[in-house]
Amino acid sequence: TQLKNLVVYNLARSADYWDAALDILGEMTHKPDLFMYTSAILACETGGDWEHAIYLLDKLQKDGYKLTTVAVTSAIAACAARGKADEALQLLAEMTTKHGLTPTL
Repeated sequence: TQLKNLVVYNLARSADYWDAALDILGEMTHKPDLFMYTSAILACETGGDWEHAIYLLDKLQKDGYKLTTVAVTSAIAACAARGKADEALQLLAEMTTKHGLTPTL
């Protein structure tokens, strides 16, 4: 699992291969850990796939994990990359009021 996490994290940061990180997540036969989810959301940020980023935020919570500042900030950045200001602002508001997280730059 650690090796797979490392591969997904590095793919997530690549403008050419970010979608391969999402493919690996989709092919997993067991519940991803929080690091895997966060890396996949980072991939969505890299690729500007804001809808998938929001979906993954919801899915990681349904799998029993708490949101992290890094995961939400990456989803906000994915929204911003595609000009989805309303969605980004909604995530920011929920981040602070609903989840008690502090945004970072």
